[in-house]
Amino acid sequence: MTHLGGKAAAVTAVLLALSGCSASPGSGPLEYEGPEHNEVCVPAVPDTSMVVGETIAAPDGVEATVIDVTLVDPSNLKLTEASIAPIIDQSGIGASAYPPTEEAWTLRRDATGATLPEDTTSNLLLVLERTGDTSGTASSVQIRYTVGGTEYVEHGTTSIELAEACF
Repeated sequence: MTHLGGKAAAVTAVLLALSGCSASPGSGPLEYEGPEHNEVCVPAVPDTSMVVGETIAAPDGVEATVIDVTLVDPSNLKLTEASIAPIIDQSGIGASAYPPTEEAWTLRRDATGATLPEDTTSNLLLVLERTGDTSGTASSVQIRYTVGGTEYVEHGTTSIELAEACF
């Protein structure tokens, strides 16, 4: 059995960790629209589902394909559905009871595998379930996607809370 010295072991560990990373975090062309940082609180009792939306844009000349959507640092909050819907009359779904009544909801498609055509703005819709007695929270939403064969990871600009009462 071969033993590596401390420095060699550290270099090997870093190289192994990097070899598994194919995504470039936060450096892709897909953009979350809206304020640089936003907080949304939606009134919800435990075991209640709500819909929260983010607006995302694929710039001119860029077509993106979504790999997956996840919550970042969730606590008492479960993502049960992520979908992409069109922006209708320049308005997206921000927060809504489940299921929403807006027309865009009926036109949604599963986010995983969805293509975001170039120069379009879409609504990324999340069906969230508050799973505990205390507030359900997530620091943001992460979307992993590809453009031209390169994988990217973007974190949204909105922190989410589903709570008994919002102030």
